[in-house]
Amino acid sequence: MGHYSIHFSPTGGTRRVAEHSIFRQFASGRPDDEDKSELIEIAAKIQDILDADFHGKLELEGSHGTYKAFGGTPLKPAGNDDCSGCGLCARECPVGAIDVAAPKDTILEKCISCMRCIGICPKCARNVDQDLWDMMAEKMAPVLGGRKENHLFL
Repeated sequence: MGHYSIHFSPTGGTRRVAEHSIFRQFASGRPDDEDKSELIEIAAKIQDILDADFHGKLELEGSHGTYKAFGGTPLKPAGNDDCSGCGLCARECPVGAIDVAAPKDTILEKCISCMRCIGICPKCARNVDQDLWDMMAEKMAPVLGGRKENHLFL
Protein backbone atom coordinates (compact mmCIF):
# COMPACT_ATOMS: atom_id res chain seq x y z
CA MET A 1 0.00 0.00 0.00
CA GLY A 2 1.41 3.38 -1.00
CA HIS A 3 1.99 6.37 1.20
CA TYR A 4 0.00 9.44 0.24
CA SER A 5 0.74 13.03 0.96
CA ILE A 6 -1.96 15.64 0.67
CA HIS A 7 -1.10 19.29 0.27
CA PHE A 8 -3.59 22.10 0.35
CA SER A 9 -3.54 25.83 0.55
CA PRO A 10 -6.42 27.59 2.32
CA THR A 11 -8.18 30.22 0.23
CA GLY A 12 -9.73 32.20 3.06
CA GLY A 13 -10.82 32.06 6.61
CA THR A 14 -12.87 33.90 9.16
CA ARG A 15 -12.75 34.95 12.76
CA ARG A 16 -16.41 34.91 13.76
CA VAL A 17 -17.99 36.18 16.93
CA ALA A 18 -20.21 33.93 19.02
CA GLU A 19 -21.52 33.97 22.56
CA HIS A 20 -18.79 33.08 25.06
CA SER A 21 -19.17 29.47 26.15
CA ILE A 22 -18.55 30.14 29.84
CA PHE A 23 -19.42 33.80 30.44
CA ARG A 24 -22.56 33.94 28.34
CA GLN A 25 -23.11 37.64 29.06
CA PHE A 26 -20.28 38.38 26.61
CA ALA A 27 -21.46 38.41 22.97
CA SER A 28 -24.87 37.24 24.14
CA GLY A 29 -27.16 36.46 21.22
CA ARG A 30 -24.32 36.34 18.72
CA PRO A 31 -24.25 35.52 15.92
CA ASP A 32 -27.14 37.90 15.36
CA ASP A 33 -28.87 39.03 12.13
CA GLU A 34 -26.11 41.56 11.40
CA ASP A 35 -23.48 38.81 11.79
CA LYS A 36 -25.42 36.44 9.56
CA SER A 37 -25.63 39.05 6.77
CA GLU A 38 -21.94 39.78 7.12
CA LEU A 39 -21.03 36.09 7.01
CA ILE A 40 -23.07 35.62 3.83
CA GLU A 41 -21.02 38.45 2.26
CA ILE A 42 -17.79 36.84 3.48
CA ALA A 43 -18.81 33.48 1.99
CA ALA A 44 -19.54 35.19 -1.34
CA LYS A 45 -16.06 36.79 -1.36
CA ILE A 46 -14.42 33.43 -0.72
CA GLN A 47 -16.56 31.83 -3.44
CA ASP A 48 -15.44 34.57 -5.90
CA ILE A 49 -11.82 33.70 -5.18
CA LEU A 50 -12.50 30.00 -5.66
CA ASP A 51 -14.34 30.70 -8.93
CA ALA A 52 -11.37 32.77 -10.16
CA ASP A 53 -9.05 29.85 -9.29
CA PHE A 54 -6.78 32.27 -7.44
CA HIS A 55 -4.01 30.65 -5.42
CA GLY A 56 -2.50 33.30 -3.20
CA LYS A 57 -0.88 32.90 0.19
CA LEU A 58 -3.27 33.27 3.12
CA GLU A 59 -1.90 35.59 5.79
CA LEU A 60 -3.41 35.42 9.27
CA GLU A 61 -3.17 37.98 12.05
CA GLY A 62 -1.77 37.11 15.42
CA SER A 63 1.38 36.19 17.24
CA HIS A 64 1.92 32.69 15.92
CA GLY A 65 4.15 30.57 18.11
CA THR A 66 3.60 32.71 21.20
CA TYR A 67 0.33 31.24 22.40
CA LYS A 68 0.12 30.41 26.08
CA ALA A 69 -0.96 26.97 27.19
CA PHE A 70 -4.40 27.06 28.76
CA GLY A 71 -4.16 25.79 32.31
CA GLY A 72 -7.91 25.50 32.80
CA THR A 73 -10.20 27.43 35.06
CA PRO A 74 -11.19 26.93 38.68
CA LEU A 75 -14.87 27.17 37.65
CA LYS A 76 -16.04 23.58 38.07
CA PRO A 77 -19.82 23.07 38.30
CA ALA A 78 -21.31 20.80 40.93
CA GLY A 79 -24.84 19.68 41.73
CA ASN A 80 -26.76 21.34 44.52
CA ASP A 81 -29.61 20.14 46.75
CA ASP A 82 -32.12 20.59 43.90
CA CYS A 83 -30.42 17.76 41.94
CA SER A 84 -32.90 14.94 41.31
CA GLY A 85 -30.18 12.55 40.13
CA CYS A 86 -31.66 12.20 36.63
CA GLY A 87 -28.16 11.82 35.13
CA LEU A 88 -28.76 14.01 32.06
CA CYS A 89 -25.67 16.06 32.88
CA ALA A 90 -23.56 12.91 33.13
CA ARG A 91 -24.85 11.52 29.84
CA GLU A 92 -24.27 14.83 28.03
CA CYS A 93 -20.89 15.80 29.54
CA PRO A 94 -18.46 15.87 26.57
CA VAL A 95 -15.51 14.66 28.66
CA GLY A 96 -17.19 12.24 31.08
CA ALA A 97 -16.51 14.43 34.13
CA ILE A 98 -19.80 13.49 35.82
CA ASP A 99 -20.54 9.95 37.02
CA VAL A 100 -24.11 8.81 36.32
CA ALA A 101 -24.12 7.10 39.72
CA ALA A 102 -23.19 10.36 41.50
CA PRO A 103 -24.34 13.28 39.31
CA LYS A 104 -24.01 15.90 42.06
CA ASP A 105 -20.24 15.45 41.95
CA THR A 106 -17.78 16.56 39.29
CA ILE A 107 -14.50 14.81 38.50
CA LEU A 108 -12.39 17.97 38.72
CA GLU A 109 -9.42 16.57 36.79
CA LYS A 110 -11.64 15.83 33.78
CA CYS A 111 -13.91 18.89 33.81
CA ILE A 112 -13.13 21.45 31.09
CA SER A 113 -15.55 24.05 32.50
CA CYS A 114 -17.68 24.11 29.36
CA MET A 115 -20.79 24.67 31.52
CA ARG A 116 -22.88 22.35 29.36
CA CYS A 117 -24.17 20.62 32.48
CA ILE A 118 -25.46 23.92 33.86
CA GLY A 119 -27.18 24.79 30.60
CA ILE A 120 -29.01 21.47 30.17
CA CYS A 121 -30.05 20.69 33.75
CA PRO A 122 -33.86 20.61 33.84
CA LYS A 123 -33.83 21.50 37.57
CA CYS A 124 -31.17 24.25 37.35
CA ALA A 125 -29.39 22.19 39.97
CA ARG A 126 -25.76 22.65 38.88
CA ASN A 127 -23.74 25.77 39.52
CA VAL A 128 -20.32 27.19 40.31
CA ASP A 129 -19.11 29.34 43.19
CA GLN A 130 -20.89 32.67 42.54
CA ASP A 131 -18.20 34.87 44.12
CA LEU A 132 -15.49 33.26 42.00
CA TRP A 133 -17.74 33.54 38.91
CA ASP A 134 -18.34 37.25 39.50
CA MET A 135 -14.66 37.95 40.13
CA MET A 136 -13.57 36.15 36.95
CA ALA A 137 -16.31 37.80 34.84
CA GLU A 138 -15.20 41.22 36.08
CA LYS A 139 -11.59 40.40 35.24
CA MET A 140 -12.57 39.27 31.72
CA ALA A 141 -14.88 42.22 30.97
CA PRO A 142 -12.21 44.54 29.49
CA VAL A 143 -11.17 41.85 27.00
CA LEU A 144 -14.54 40.28 26.21
CA GLY A 145 -16.89 43.24 26.58
CA GLY A 146 -18.25 45.43 23.80
CA ARG A 147 -19.29 44.43 20.30
CA LYS A 148 -16.52 42.54 18.54
CA GLU A 149 -16.40 42.35 14.75
CA ASN A 150 -16.15 39.36 12.45
CA HIS A 151 -13.08 39.30 10.24
CA LEU A 152 -12.27 37.82 6.85
CA PHE A 153 -8.78 36.59 6.03
CA LEU A 154 -7.86 36.40 2.33
